[in-house]
Amino acid sequence: MDNRYLSAEDSEFVQLVTSDINYFIKSSNFETVLLFPPIDDFHRLLIHKTTEEFSQLCSFSVGEGDNRRTAVCAQLLVLKSVKCDVHLKL
Repeated sequence: MDNRYLSAEDSEFVQLVTSDINYFIKSSNFETVLLFPPIDDFHRLLIHKTTEEFSQLCSFSVGEGDNRRTAVCAQLLVLKSVKCDVHLKL
């Protein structure tokens, strides 16, 4: 992510998110989800943009209002879930 237009605080936030994601990748069996705490729209966007740098991962937001948060997981986990959901609907 290009941090040159971010404030120092936001750049530090992106670095922390990157560290969390790297730790998640190293310690995960990719059957789990990294769930960030509820946070404002802009910082959720920063998490989504940071996640895009990891080709094996995807991110999505869950919850509503002040409880909205970002989840990060393996793309394969989402694909498995979609396949299961499709089979259940048939």
